[in-house]
Amino acid sequence: MLGRPRKPREIKQCWRPDKGDCVDMETKEWTEQIPEDLSDLAVKEWQRVLPQLVESGIIKNIDYSMFWAYCHEWGKYIEFEKKLISEGRVFKAPKTGYPMVSPYVQLSDQAFKKAKEIASNFGLTPSARTISLKGKSDTKKIKTFELGSMKVTKTA
Repeated sequence: MLGRPRKPREIKQCWRPDKGDCVDMETKEWTEQIPEDLSDLAVKEWQRVLPQLVESGIIKNIDYSMFWAYCHEWGKYIEFEKKLISEGRVFKAPKTGYPMVSPYVQLSDQAFKKAKEIASNFGLTPSARTISLKGKSDTKKIKTFELGSMKVTKTA
């Protein structure tokens, strides 16, 4: 037989959510269990965000590692920010006494950038949601305005 092999029905349903339920048993299983290797702050993020992603149908079984990484990075970011609040962003160097930027500033920035990058893949940032909503809109907006004595109609 020539051509691409046929996709199993379960995969077709996941690619076309209007044709069936895409959340399989495996997804339900891992979403109900909180990973033991996450910090307390990361677990809070897991519990806060995951139910919303499951409800919207965004998250799938294959997304486990990326969602774990997002929660892990977010937990690190919050941890570093708490350190910066308690110790300050600038401190005096032990030997010279000159002011130095805390190393937690860079660590916090890196963790936030990683978390934000992963979050945008799940549609957790406003810009990512805007982009994903543009593709779902089938209705065209028609704007009519007057330009001098002419009437102009624009389709967006």
